[in-house]
Amino acid sequence: MKGANMVDFGYIGGWKTLKDALKQFPDQSPLTQLVVDLKDTDPDDSFSAVPYEKGSCFLYYLERILGGPDVFEPFLKSYLKKFQHQTVTTKEWIEYLEQYFHDKKDVLKQVDWKAWLYTPGLPPVNMIDWQVSLISARFPPDDIKDFSPPQVVEFLAQLVDKTSGKPPLAISHLKKMDEVYNFTPSKNSEIRFRWLRLCVRGAWQDRYSQTVTFITIQGRMKYIRPLYKELYAREESKELAVKTFQDHRSIYHPIAEAMIAKDLNLV
Repeated sequence: MKGANMVDFGYIGGWKTLKDALKQFPDQSPLTQLVVDLKDTDPDDSFSAVPYEKGSCFLYYLERILGGPDVFEPFLKSYLKKFQHQTVTTKEWIEYLEQYFHDKKDVLKQVDWKAWLYTPGLPPVNMIDWQVSLISARFPPDDIKDFSPPQVVEFLAQLVDKTSGKPPLAISHLKKMDEVYNFTPSKNSEIRFRWLRLCVRGAWQDRYSQTVTFITIQGRMKYIRPLYKELYAREESKELAVKTFQDHRSIYHPIAEAMIAKDLNLV
């Protein structure tokens, strides 16, 4: 709806979301495959962004190699019409894809089905490598004043990624950024989430109250779990994380409540 450029841009953020989601599981966990076996597994324990982002990457990859949206979107419409009101297995989906694109057998032979569907971890194709060359030239050269909201989100996501496991941004830098770009009052949850992660990571205590407000007025796990983890990971805010959760745990969905309790070592 927003054009091909925004689609390409969106996959940069999706790739980072996938990398963060994979960290919820042990290395090579079978729950990070696209096709999973949930026998003897509580489905709640398997919930994450992995199937959404990894599956999206796979469909995007197939769309690209098969000829783009003009070719792939008619296939999607045909698929939905054929299997409407039915449950479809992965095998049936692949068979229909191959049947529909019978004239592109050579193209489909290059797809590593095992790696995409049955191998844990990141996909066999790095979506960032695919997209960065297309996106980088579109960033303004001086600062972010002309960025669209998704570009601001990506700017902050880059900073979150670059400071993971490394020294955080200095509080002086965070203060200057907030002074210039006015991130804290933002009503955009994607922007606020990433900005507050940077603030907590940098132990900027003046932004703890905004963080607590953010994680107690909504319950989306993609926001609240990482922020609780950021608070809990630092001595300055560890006690705050536990107290905030204990005071507000009843507002969260039971699945979110159980997972955050595990994150905070309360079970």
